[in-house]
Amino acid sequence: MDATKQELMRTIGEAYSPYLEAGKVYHVDVTKGTYGGQQSGIYYTKDGKKYSPYSNLPPQERKALDEELRKLNNATDELRSTIDLGDLYDDLPGNTQVRFTFIKDEPVAMQVYGVADLIGMLEERILEKAEGVTDQGAFKKAEGMGEFTEQADKVSIAGSYSIAFENKIFSLSSFYGMGLDLLNVALGNQLQRIWFRLENDVLTVQTEPAFPEHGLHGIENNAIALDPEYAKRKEAIAEAIRLRHDFFRSAGTLHDEILYLNLGGFRDHNWPGYTTGTIAAKFRVIYTENTTIVITDGLSDIYANERDDKELAHNGIGAEFYVEFDSIVPFYKVRDHYMMALLNSVTQIALRHGQFRALIEKFESLTLQFNTSDVETWVIRDNDSNNEAGTFFNSSQYDANAPFGALLTMASKSLPKRIKLNIEEVALVCVKPFGKEWFGSDRLSHPDEEVKTAARMAMIKGFEEDGSYNTIPVLYK
Repeated sequence: MDATKQELMRTIGEAYSPYLEAGKVYHVDVTKGTYGGQQSGIYYTKDGKKYSPYSNLPPQERKALDEELRKLNNATDELRSTIDLGDLYDDLPGNTQVRFTFIKDEPVAMQVYGVADLIGMLEERILEKAEGVTDQGAFKKAEGMGEFTEQADKVSIAGSYSIAFENKIFSLSSFYGMGLDLLNVALGNQLQRIWFRLENDVLTVQTEPAFPEHGLHGIENNAIALDPEYAKRKEAIAEAIRLRHDFFRSAGTLHDEILYLNLGGFRDHNWPGYTTGTIAAKFRVIYTENTTIVITDGLSDIYANERDDKELAHNGIGAEFYVEFDSIVPFYKVRDHYMMALLNSVTQIALRHGQFRALIEKFESLTLQFNTSDVETWVIRDNDSNNEAGTFFNSSQYDANAPFGALLTMASKSLPKRIKLNIEEVALVCVKPFGKEWFGSDRLSHPDEEVKTAARMAMIKGFEEDGSYNTIPVLYK
């Protein structure tokens, strides 16, 4: 470590010391990302016991600790204007774990985690979660199995882990915060699968491939005990996906590449199958004999979170949305096409509405109105952006200062209006864009609903008469 950092560590230690107590060892944990760091609040150990926001304490002690840590965090936050821990780790690569240790009247110590440290952190995080459960008897064991999958520009971890107590098993599908992503990076992004078990104070970790130099041997048994209700949900999720993909393959040639979507715009509603650390939002491309279909793949997933559908009564929002081009469009043109962005915006409206399936069933046709700013063109996750509206519509259809729209529910010659999945029928909703000309004062902008309905019927009739029906060209000329 260079002299500049050593001096900074002394300076930070001196600045923190007035707020620290002798006999306590304080820590701050940082996960260094690509574009910054995620920093924990300060916590401490005393006489071998950890005192943090996760500590299981009697109510009065819990209240006193919360107040102590709040004051300490407020005091150290005020120091950031003159000294910042980030100056010690900013030059580290992304996906690095760092622990800072503070002892009164000593320089701050900095530990950059290696493989062994990250395995130790996994045990810490498991025990933290177990300590938060106080009404199910003693902790017995924890075990999990995760699979590392590339999803566009991100490696996600899919699988399950369980924490078992005397009276109950809690099962979870998100490994977020467990440090497995950091362990993968420390092992050269080579992990394919990982299995772990913590029982009788012994943590066993096995991996595929094995890393014997780090004590990580090959996976011998990937079975884990699951909460029965959780296992039932997982089975239903897998069956819904299987049935939907079987249908996709029956409709044409399913392209094997998945288009993963960015969320994070002004809408940002998660898809039903979302769990922290994974990407549930995606499109698939199906080639029929003469057309190209781009369809959502996951809005009819079973809800991963049981709070959204405790009784397993629904296939997600009960619909998948698609656009159909009137020709065979190369995959690379699909991923860059403006309709990807517009289709994404339609799905976000449906998710925000909450009862969109019922709306579709109630009305023969629906139209949505958009302004240019409503459609985020950076929709494909590993794509810089999609084309703009002005490159898709022609000048008679599009003006940056005027609204344009999407017509929903027109029938397709390639796809049925509904398919049966494992729980219910799911609507397949076609999305067809239209231009500003339909928002005249005597059409969709008229205040009378009957006039608007007549305009929609006229629009549909026009599409039928010109032979385009639900399909769209790559570009309007």
